[in-house]
Amino acid sequence: MMITLIKKQKGTDVIKELIQKYGSKKELERLFNQTNNMEMMIDLENWNYFLENPNESIEKGESLVTNKINLSQLDFEVLSAIKYNEISSIRDLANKMHKDVKTIQPKVHKLYENGFIQLIDGNKNSKIPILNYDEIKLEI
Repeated sequence: MMITLIKKQKGTDVIKELIQKYGSKKELERLFNQTNNMEMMIDLENWNYFLENPNESIEKGESLVTNKINLSQLDFEVLSAIKYNEISSIRDLANKMHKDVKTIQPKVHKLYENGFIQLIDGNKNSKIPILNYDEIKLEI
């Protein structure tokens, strides 16, 4: 099974990521001139393009090829609930889905381990599930 995770980003968001990655455009240029790294060249081209076209969008995709991921209907419901609701914790997610947290927590951890979602630190010891993708395509 091939799973493609697609994220749509505006040019301004791409530039923010590049600043976070390299610090500045000058630093990226310096690193590229030292190494001739192709990834850096693409990052530099993207940086220049999105400086001139900040409202343009780009689709970034990641593909996973596996036979190990077994997604159930409940897994898709969890992904949908994360995407379309403001979630403050796994417990909050379970409440919004009208499910027991003991049922939802293992699903969330499975989705995290397989790269579908991120878990960020919330209040106290809670984790906030985040879906960073706009589309998930499954090919069998």
